[in-house]
Amino acid sequence: MWGWLTTLLGIVPREERDGATLAPGPCWCMTAPQDHALFVAKLHDLLPAGSILFLEGSSSAAVNKILEARAVQPKLRIARGTAWPRQLLFHIAATRENLAELAALFAARHACEICVHFHAYVDSRVILQWHDAFGHDPLHLAADIPEPRVRAFCESCRCSYKLSPPDQ
Repeated sequence: MWGWLTTLLGIVPREERDGATLAPGPCWCMTAPQDHALFVAKLHDLLPAGSILFLEGSSSAAVNKILEARAVQPKLRIARGTAWPRQLLFHIAATRENLAELAALFAARHACEICVHFHAYVDSRVILQWHDAFGHDPLHLAADIPEPRVRAFCESCRCSYKLSPPDQ
């Protein structure tokens, strides 16, 4: 009934916002890194092979072109973090080359030009979830990522971590 208004206003309908999220239950909660380029560059030490990044909400046409050039077909539908306005979505393979280019992009631009929400997934599960990314909100990592790997990643990004429920 309200589809025409939703379309006119650019609101993302509920059925389009649904998708995969970090599994419920305990997860690693990591403080927000201050050096965004370093965080992205170091992701290759944290994420398993075959991981895909999901970036939502680029606000720059120049950034969109760079992200589009690296985008791959989505392998998983991730729950959107923004209902309005409709945001662009990019799925990017977390290869060393792509991570290096994204790190350079984060070094050269303000993070909010690149994305508002930042996630990573492998196969059919979300392993990193960061809504309102690159601010002060913590990010969450799947609890099955081994603690030594999480510790080393957090140390290299100068962040702290703890095991906690996703909503804390």
